[in-house]
Amino acid sequence: MSIDLIKALHNNDYHELQRLSLQENFEDLLNIPHDKKLVPIWYMKKEDTWFRTDIFKLLVDHNAILDFTNEHGQTLLMYCIERGFNEMARALIENDCDLNSQDDAGMTALHYAVYNLDCDMVKILLMCDINKKLKDNCGKTARFYLLNDIRHQLTDKNKKKECLKLFNCIDLLIHETTR
Repeated sequence: MSIDLIKALHNNDYHELQRLSLQENFEDLLNIPHDKKLVPIWYMKKEDTWFRTDIFKLLVDHNAILDFTNEHGQTLLMYCIERGFNEMARALIENDCDLNSQDDAGMTALHYAVYNLDCDMVKILLMCDINKKLKDNCGKTARFYLLNDIRHQLTDKNKKKECLKLFNCIDLLIHETTR
């Protein structure tokens, strides 16, 4: 059944997932890593054009683990932010995933949003109950990168607009507080 579940998720087949969800061990299968790598929710189509909230809701309603990490220690939220899959990232946030998790490099979801120059995601995360003082393995907060390391991207015409929008988020990060 695990293969059927992964196939249904790959194909965004809601009806097949509903059928599978009626089986007794469905919740167990949702939280067992497939091929010892990732739990099934990671196999959803994550691109915003393919993301289906009905499928996501079905998995959440059956207690799918949202904070399972990949081989780099990334949560699904970090992965979605890194790839620009904002619809799924928003759905994860709305369903109380762990916003303060750190990957193997010590980066948080906020670090990823700043790194990707995603002003909207930075704002969404800053409106949540997150620890803005978390540092990566280099000892840097997301605010540090915002103020110091992305200025060089202002010379890149394509990223200049996003950088300038992101700098407007600085006020939200200036008053870093602990949770």
